[in-house]
Amino acid sequence: MTETHTYQLTGYSRAPAEAKVTIRSFDRPERVRRALTIRQALLDGRPEGLDKPSAIDFMLLRMSAAQCADRQAQETWKTAILNVSTMTASYLSTAELADIWSAVRSTPCYREASGAHEAWADLLAAVAARNAAAIVRIGTPLLEAGPSLTKDERTYLTTVLATGYVRLGQLPQARDLLVAQWKQLDQGGEFALSLTELLSLATAGDKQTLARSQAPDSGADGS
Repeated sequence: MTETHTYQLTGYSRAPAEAKVTIRSFDRPERVRRALTIRQALLDGRPEGLDKPSAIDFMLLRMSAAQCADRQAQETWKTAILNVSTMTASYLSTAELADIWSAVRSTPCYREASGAHEAWADLLAAVAARNAAAIVRIGTPLLEAGPSLTKDERTYLTTVLATGYVRLGQLPQARDLLVAQWKQLDQGGEFALSLTELLSLATAGDKQTLARSQAPDSGADGS
């Protein structure tokens, strides 16, 4: 797995339609420019140069403390930081990304955040920092939230956690995580290839485990 490909595991889908589009190599310069524009807007506190979706996320990130006291507003803020991570994590250096997450952590919503909302922000900052140990430490309790997770969230968490374990050289932990979560993941979205590669890497030499994880559920149709 190349370093560039590993960085691509840190994105998050804005919408199912975008999730199923493979990023072509000649799209990357434009995406880098967009990521740099987002970083500059957050540093300056002004949305100049942002496209419409990025400008909306910018405004949501900068909601007031009073607005962020509302539970639904906190969910909206979480979506905004996930979108920012999508548009920047794979395209900027760790130093450039550190500026973004410093700005995020200075917002009223982050100061008001607690529990899972704070943990999601800290996880995305760890992803931006390529900090495998922190990804595993912060992401594991989030994944254990169980039924409260959407399929997209479960898929994202499983992918970044498995990547973290692989980076730490903990292949058995990566294997156990992937096998346990496999049938609950979105295997047709943007992480499909990455998940398959991670599972193959983590189960190298263990063909029985690989086959068992990928087998369809039995019993649903009486078979």
